[in-house]
Amino acid sequence: MPTPFSHLVVAQQLFDDAQIPPMLMRLLEQHKATFLLGNIAPDARVPGAGRDATHFYRFNEVIKEHLWKRMLAAFPTLSQPQNGQHFAFLLGYVAHLAVDEWWAVEVVHPHFARPWQGKTIRDQFIGLHLALIYLDERDLPQIKKNTGQSLLRVEPDGWLPFMPDSVLSSWRDFVGSQLLPDGESRTMEIYGARIGLKPKEIRHILDDEAILKTRLWDYVPKNVITTAPDGFYPFARDQLIMFYNHITTNP
Repeated sequence: MPTPFSHLVVAQQLFDDAQIPPMLMRLLEQHKATFLLGNIAPDARVPGAGRDATHFYRFNEVIKEHLWKRMLAAFPTLSQPQNGQHFAFLLGYVAHLAVDEWWAVEVVHPHFARPWQGKTIRDQFIGLHLALIYLDERDLPQIKKNTGQSLLRVEPDGWLPFMPDSVLSSWRDFVGSQLLPDGESRTMEIYGARIGLKPKEIRHILDDEAILKTRLWDYVPKNVITTAPDGFYPFARDQLIMFYNHITTNP
């Protein structure tokens, strides 16, 4: 559920992680841009399908099985990547699913799925998006300057049986263009439309700590959000390695 920018920061960290096995790291390095695209791919919207069609869980569901395992169960052909580029893309996809799985289990379920005293479900929905934007704005400056150009050079080639190349390419262009030198983040615009607030209204809340406290921190401790990457990053790395081992040892 974190934003594409937050997922890209996770992807960048993986390239510098000494705990990644050498053969896996070589694969990621050989197909770096494709791996980056995989890390944002699940957030593409397939016409006529819900979010669960690309994430393999529903928002309020208690997740009991790793999401990448659900994906392989639903689409067994993904257990046999077409080539190294396809494999790298799937590894990125799995990293994204892992981050979202951790976020759902450790943040959404205990902090946003329970009632907030004196607040409505809409208040909670707004609070969740404020938390996501908070992390997004912290992560965006960390993304390497050539990331947009790298993403835009990747050409999908039938990598997902549940997502047409045209949909993935459009999503690639939407995210990649925001990261070009003359690009601009559209996170507030997109999330604002979801929660019924204008970008300037969101900006006002985020810039006023007292207001943000009444809208979010009074109900979800600030450190739960600020330290979330300390939890979802190692989880994503471990799931990435697990998926890699599963594919390479079960031809």
